[in-house]
Amino acid sequence: MNDKYDASQLRKQHLAARRARDPARCRDDSAKIVARLEPYIAKPHYRRIALYAPINNEVDATAIMRRHADREYCYPRICADHMLEFRSVKTMSNMRRGPFGILEPNVDESTVVATRDIDLFIVPLVVFDRNCHRIGMGKGFYDRALAEVTVNPQHFPMLIGVAYASQCTAVVRPQSWDVQLDAVITEQRVVYNSDAAKRRTT
Repeated sequence: MNDKYDASQLRKQHLAARRARDPARCRDDSAKIVARLEPYIAKPHYRRIALYAPINNEVDATAIMRRHADREYCYPRICADHMLEFRSVKTMSNMRRGPFGILEPNVDESTVVATRDIDLFIVPLVVFDRNCHRIGMGKGFYDRALAEVTVNPQHFPMLIGVAYASQCTAVVRPQSWDVQLDAVITEQRVVYNSDAAKRRTT
């Protein structure tokens, strides 16, 4: 059988398509995604939430900080060992540009939060499939960061990807280190990972 699956090529194609999107459409679709995300944020047991600062037309979900100010929000920071640490911030003014030009917490205006203490992760992605497998930027930052929390049966956080519907592909073939999401929210619908329901009660 001629196997033409190429994760690198999928990533390249979808990154180019996302960068070419109209920024106004990205804002509109991001607002729709945030509206679909809000029922999860409103659940009382999701008190500490990990977000990310968008870049290059990524879905912008940061509006939930204003709408649900009673939650604690954490953003990732890239450390010298190429690992992510999540730090609690009060507002986006506590952020600065990191090594990849992405806003990340200023160490003088934020506090470190252990990944195992985060209840809900909002995860960026480049490509996803209907089983909630994702392809990211290719650096493995999120897979390494989430590896610790996904093996802890005492506290298994909710992992939600956010993406535009056009970022969906037929099949993503995960590697052994890839972390599967519980759901992916797009401007059109919510895609659920059926296996996730078996390992959690909420």
